[in-house]
Amino acid sequence: MSVKEVPFGEYGSRANFVFCYFFARKCNPYKNYELNDIPEVNLVLLQLRWDGLLGGCGGTVESTDISLEDALRREVQEEMDYNIFVSHLRPLKTFEIYPGANSHSFSYEVSYDELKHIRDGYTNAKHASAEVAGVNLCHISRYSKGQNREAGYNNLMTQNFIGTAKQELEYLIQKENLLISYL
Repeated sequence: MSVKEVPFGEYGSRANFVFCYFFARKCNPYKNYELNDIPEVNLVLLQLRWDGLLGGCGGTVESTDISLEDALRREVQEEMDYNIFVSHLRPLKTFEIYPGANSHSFSYEVSYDELKHIRDGYTNAKHASAEVAGVNLCHISRYSKGQNREAGYNNLMTQNFIGTAKQELEYLIQKENLLISYL
């Protein structure tokens, strides 16, 4: 896949796609876990898509969408049964993924409780069973578990991502300074 970054928001002449990366800071998923040796992690919500790849929430910009943000609002509602506030979207990147087709990504910061609410509610979404195989709250931290086996971020980044999702996630983590290391 020959991908190149283009100015954020630049529309492709043939097709456009939008994606949202929900994230939360200072989360403690191990709070009530007996092996709570990690005080806090930052989390990013990633979808396990219908095709088995990881990515943000979103999809195709339709001709009836008045803007990228409007398309993303619709896509998140369809896939996650969640209403976003367009004013909370933060631009990440736009990539030309093939000639005339651009992929636009945004981030959306929420509290840990809200992130869990988004994760837990997706099964009620209109397109959930057709498009979303699962939702993961991914640890953006490096730590080791048992036998000094590294867990978290480095393992996450070895997974298979759709299109430019991995580059978008890496940029989000760098831009928002999300990576925590306990090594």
